[in-house]
Amino acid sequence: MTNIYTLFHAHTPFDPHHRFSTSWLLSPLSLALTRLLIAIYGIIGIVIKLAIAKDESAGASLSYFSNITWWGLTFYFLFAGLHSASYAVRGQAWLGQWPALFQLLHGLLYSTIVTFPLLVTTVFWAVQFRSEKFDSRFDTWSNITRHALNSVFALFEIVVPRTEMPPWIHLPCVLLLLGGYACIAYITYETEDFYTYGFLDSSKFSAGALAGHLIGIGAGCGGFFVLVRLAIYARLLLVEKKLGKHGKRSKRDSEVATRPWIEMEVQERRVEESKE
Repeated sequence: MTNIYTLFHAHTPFDPHHRFSTSWLLSPLSLALTRLLIAIYGIIGIVIKLAIAKDESAGASLSYFSNITWWGLTFYFLFAGLHSASYAVRGQAWLGQWPALFQLLHGLLYSTIVTFPLLVTTVFWAVQFRSEKFDSRFDTWSNITRHALNSVFALFEIVVPRTEMPPWIHLPCVLLLLGGYACIAYITYETEDFYTYGFLDSSKFSAGALAGHLIGIGAGCGGFFVLVRLAIYARLLLVEKKLGKHGKRSKRDSEVATRPWIEMEVQERRVEESKE
């Protein structure tokens, strides 16, 4: 079991330098407030969508991958904001006190919210875009929120926090979750008699074409995961190694009050490398 947690980078102690809860650009409190504001916007978007959309019931809403992704973004920002707030106030992130399994899942959730929104945005504007989707103010706001702002929020989490590159083991997990959604889409058709996305319609496309669509989307998702890793690597290289910005810490973080984070991290990495 320990090896599994190590494979997922869910080490003990988990995130000892509070990379999930801090930023190289914003103070812990500013990061917490920004994340919580995004979460509040996400919740408002969910409530308004369920209240106003006449063609979507609460159950049918969760049949759409874009909506599922939006829910994931919202709850990530909610909990990430609380983690940053706890670190800002107490000097210790709430995340560090979670059970190991929840810490592992938090890291995996991060990988999904920086990958899936980019896929959703690309598919919508490249494949699904129709002018009638913007006929009303509500439709315009809803589509911009779920198919444009979602990627803006994902990019925020790629660029602003001090998170490290997601481990490669997250890639098959992300693809497995995406494949699970394909099952949900066809279950929705069997139970609700509608296809959530036209390119999944078996009455319009042959089995080979459908397989091609699914493989293409899976490949796109994998490609975005790799691009996200490269973007985070570039941020770490530029911000930490070139510019020397190693994060803004809480004044109540007594564990690093006398030593720079970078010194501690370099020393610990050398110890880990020597063990290997």
